[in-house]
Amino acid sequence: YFQNKQYFTLDNQNLNKFLSDIKNYSLNLSSKIDIFELSKNYQNKVFLELDSIWNEEENKRENLYAKLKKSNFTIINFIYDLIPIKFPYLMRDNTKKNFLPYIKSIIKYSDKIIFDSNSAKSDFIDLFKTDYKKELKLKVVHLGSNFNTSKIKIKQDFTHSYSFLEKKYILFVATIEPRKRQDIVLSAFEKLQKKYPHLVLVFVGSFGWKIKSLKNKIKNHPLKEKNFFHLENIDDNALK
Repeated sequence: YFQNKQYFTLDNQNLNKFLSDIKNYSLNLSSKIDIFELSKNYQNKVFLELDSIWNEEENKRENLYAKLKKSNFTIINFIYDLIPIKFPYLMRDNTKKNFLPYIKSIIKYSDKIIFDSNSAKSDFIDLFKTDYKKELKLKVVHLGSNFNTSKIKIKQDFTHSYSFLEKKYILFVATIEPRKRQDIVLSAFEKLQKKYPHLVLVFVGSFGWKIKSLKNKIKNHPLKEKNFFHLENIDDNALK
């Protein structure tokens, strides 16, 4: 874990408490380490990065990856999509500025890139086929969706609150933001609902960025709580 230009180890108990109450629990950052000194004791060292670090100003990847390679780390990156490059007008300004340098650092230093879809992998090849080295391994995996109902406490009971559960409904799960195009879905549903008046649309997800007009439309939609529902805070079991 990186904070204030220092690295810390997190034990499982510390991390589990944090994940169970992210808003209120503060991580115990008492175990400071130097990952480059520590790595001298190990032959096989892997640095795995999963997501959302391109806007991290303190620890630029160009510098970090260079130091990791000098310490004989294998670097593995996970890329979900290339939207900030293909459709920059959908993104925040800091992401538009920082995402491409981040990808360039991956191309320069990474040993393996994992993608969540063949589409993302194809986009990467199309955009950077003249840039990345041939020995860079590219692999597609599937994202998990494991709902363990025996361990998740049900916080809500929608059975009596929402009658749409007994009807035919379209479920859209995602943060409300430009990339997900809920505006198009909602417009299409308005036309579809005229032909199928009993059909219901359900958005599940919190409000994100650059969606002021869409947010107003969702909150004040004439079909709201009738054939159109927006649920912001539901747990995994309720979603299941």
